[in-house]
Amino acid sequence: MPRVLSARLPKDAEEERKIRKLAGSRHAPGDWINRARIVFLSWQGLRTARIAEELGCHPKTVRQRLHRFNAEGIDGLGDRPRTGRRLRLTELERSKIIASSRWSPRTPRASSLPSLTAYLVPRTRPRRPTGHWTRSPRECMGDRHRDRAQPGKAHPPARRCPVAKHSALGSEL
Repeated sequence: MPRVLSARLPKDAEEERKIRKLAGSRHAPGDWINRARIVFLSWQGLRTARIAEELGCHPKTVRQRLHRFNAEGIDGLGDRPRTGRRLRLTELERSKIIASSRWSPRTPRASSLPSLTAYLVPRTRPRRPTGHWTRSPRECMGDRHRDRAQPGKAHPPARRCPVAKHSALGSEL
């Protein structure tokens, strides 16, 4: 007869409170929430197959998580360190390097983080328009259809409307 696997009982009231809080949380990391739910449902007396069905995961995953919780406690709910080379730069150092590559020779170098931030924040001054509309695209289309609608009158040569030149995408590129 196979042995029934379940999470060990909480060591103290604090551990039980943390697991319950994590299992019902909405703002904690998702993997921690799922693992806490596995432990909580095990405390409720559900078996591994039923817990897996309830949470939408594989029964083997439930068994692995229960074994880790039994061995390591709440720390077993977290991820283990990943393999591979660790990052050599912190995020702050990386952003400083990227910021320094954006400077032109005419721009004075900033030595502090606030001056870097001020340099990197986009300006809020509105851009000057590159051109102006003489006629709206609708007016241009209206003339073309109105001219065609008059019978017996020669069709005037086609005029290009400045829609593509002055559209929002055209001025941004």
